Amino acid sequence: MIAYRPDVDGLRAVAIVTVVACHIGLPGWSGGYVGVDIFFVISGFLITSLLVAEAEAYRHIDLWGFYARRVRRLLPAFLTVLSGTLLLGLFCLVSLDGEQQALAKSAIAALLLNANHYYWLATGGYFDRPAELLPLLHLWSLAVEEQFYLIWPLGLMALLGVRPSQTYHQRVMTALWVVLLASLGLSIWLTWTRPSAAFYLMPSRAWELAVGSILALVPVRTQSAHAVLGGIALSFSGIVAITTAVASYGQNTAFPGFAALLPVLGAAALIAGNALAPQGFPARFLSSAPMVMIGRVSYSWYLWHWPLLAITRSVQLGTKDLLRDFLLAGILAFVLACATYRWIENPIRRSSMLRSYPARVTVRFGVLVTVVCVLLAASLGARARLGPKSALELKLMVAAADRPPLQEACHGAGESRPLLPSVDRCVLPPGSRVVDTILWGDSHADHWMPALAEIARNNRMSVYQLTRDGCPPYLPTTRAGDDLSAHRCATAQRLAVKEIEEHRSNRGLKTVVLSSDWVAQDAQIRSRLPGTLDHLGTLGLKVLIIGPTPGLRYTAPECLLRHNERFCAWPRADYNRKRARTMHELAQATSDRPYVKFLDPTPFFCDEELCRAIRNGQVLYRDAGHVSASASRSFAAFASADFSWLR
Repeated sequence: MIAYRPDVDGLRAVAIVTVVACHIGLPGWSGGYVGVDIFFVISGFLITSLLVAEAEAYRHIDLWGFYARRVRRLLPAFLTVLSGTLLLGLFCLVSLDGEQQALAKSAIAALLLNANHYYWLATGGYFDRPAELLPLLHLWSLAVEEQFYLIWPLGLMALLGVRPSQTYHQRVMTALWVVLLASLGLSIWLTWTRPSAAFYLMPSRAWELAVGSILALVPVRTQSAHAVLGGIALSFSGIVAITTAVASYGQNTAFPGFAALLPVLGAAALIAGNALAPQGFPARFLSSAPMVMIGRVSYSWYLWHWPLLAITRSVQLGTKDLLRDFLLAGILAFVLACATYRWIENPIRRSSMLRSYPARVTVRFGVLVTVVCVLLAASLGARARLGPKSALELKLMVAAADRPPLQEACHGAGESRPLLPSVDRCVLPPGSRVVDTILWGDSHADHWMPALAEIARNNRMSVYQLTRDGCPPYLPTTRAGDDLSAHRCATAQRLAVKEIEEHRSNRGLKTVVLSSDWVAQDAQIRSRLPGTLDHLGTLGLKVLIIGPTPGLRYTAPECLLRHNERFCAWPRADYNRKRARTMHELAQATSDRPYVKFLDPTPFFCDEELCRAIRNGQVLYRDAGHVSASASRSFAAFASADFSWLR
C-alpha cells in the first residue's frame, strides 16, 4: 500500500478546473484542455506505484484484483452518467443528422473501452465544430486510460519473468524509457502528419502515462535543506509550465507533440517537487481541504460537465453562452458530481460487502452490467434509425446529407491530404481528357461543384475540383506561420498552383473559378488576392470569382425542425453589414482586371428582407454556411447568364 498524497488530489483539482473552464469558454483558459494531460501523468504515477509495490512485495501481480478495483472505482459513476446522457439524448436530441444515432454509437464505443478510436474515425478532430456537440466526446480520454489499465499490468507481469540481470525496478524503468521515447517520437510525427490520430490514440499518448510511471520509481529523499529548496523550485516551475500552457495554447496549437511536453513536465515537476518539499507552499496549497475535495470529485465532475454542455448547445442550435454554460458545467455538473461521489461512487468503491466478493465475480458482474448498457444504447440507436418520422423530418434529413457527389473523393477535408486529388476521379464529366475549368478554394468552393457540373454538362465543358478545407485560393506565402493549419494550407496552395500551371500548359485549361469563405478574410483579400489574380492572368486564364455565400445563424435542417422558417432566416440588412468590408476588398482586388468576373450569389439566397434557409420548399443549406447540392444545381440555372462567361 502506498502512502496517500493529498497534493495529488489537489493536482486533480487543477486538472479538472482547467478542463471545465476551457470547455465553458472562460477568457484566458483557451489551453485548459491540457488538464487531460495532467490526468494522464497522475494516472501513470498512481497505477505504477501500486502495481510495482505489489510486484516487489509478492513477486506477483493479482490481475483480477487490479481489474476488480478498477471496476469498483470507475464503473458506477461512468454508468450513471452514461445512462443519464442516453436519457437526455432520447428527449433532447433528434434523429436528424444522426444526433441520436451518433450518441448511441459513441455510448457503445465508450462501453467497449474504445471511444478514442471511435472519435478518431468519426470526427475531423477534437476542435471540429460538429465534434464539440457530441455529448460523449470527453470519454476519449477515459478510453486511453482504460487501455493503459488493460495493457500495463500485463507488461509488468511479463517483466517479472525476465531473467534478473537487473533488479525489477531497473527492468521496469528501462521499459518505461523505451515506451516514453518511442511514444513521444510517434506523437511528434503524427501531430504533423495525422493530428487527429495523434490526439486520440493511446500509442501517441502513452509517453504521458510513462512520465508519471517513471516518477513512481524515482526515490525521494527529503532530509537535506537543499532537497527541500530544490523541491519548492521544482513545484513552482511546474505551476509556471501549466499556467503558460493553459493561457497560451488554443485550438490552433499543434497538439499533442512537442506542445504537450509543457503541461506534462509541469505536472511531473509538481508531483516530484511536492514530494521533496511537502511543507512548501505549492504542496500545502494543493493539500488544502477545498483542493482535495474538488480533486476527489474530479472524476464525476469530468463525466457530467460535457454532456450537459453538448446537449444544451445542440438544443440551442450550437450557440454558446458564457453564463449559461458556467451554470451548467461549472455549477450544476459540480453539484451532480458531489452527489454522484457521495451516494454512488464512494459507497460502492468502499463497500466491505462488495470487496468481500471474489475479484473474478466483481469483474464478471461489471462485464454483465456493461453488456446491458450496450443493449440500451443500441436500442436508442435503432429507435432513432427505424422509428417513425414526419414528412418534414425526412425532408430535412435528405437536406443535411445533400453533399456534392465528389466531396469524399476529391475535397481535401479533415486532417491532412497534402497530395492533390486524382484528375481521373475528380473531373466532370467523367473521362474528360481536357480540363477546361478548375474549381479552386476551400469548402465554400466545394459546395459549388454541383453547379459547375451542371454548367459543364450543358455546355460540353469539363471541370476539375481542387479544393481543401480552410484553405482559400491564394498563392502560397513564403512564410506560412507557426500553426499547423497554415503550413498545410501553404503546401496545398503550392501544389494547386503547380497543377493549374500544368493544366494550362498541357491540357487546355481556360478558366479558373475561385471561391472561399471570403467574409473575415479582409486582410488576406487585400494582401494576397491581387497577386494571385495577376499570376493567373499572366498564364492567360480567365478567372470567375464567386462571392461570399450568405451564412445563417444556425444549422438550417436542425433549425427548421425545431423552429419556423422566419426564425431560421437572417435579416438581409445584417448580412449586408457583415459583408460590407469584404465586398469592398473584393471590388478593389478585381477592378482593372478585364480577365476577372465577379459573381455575387446573394440574390439567389436573399430577398430584400431576409436571407432564407428554405425557399419554395427547397432547403438551401445542409448546415449553417454550406449550400446543399440540390440548391447548388438550382443556382446554376439561376446564374446561367453569368456562368456562360466560362465558355
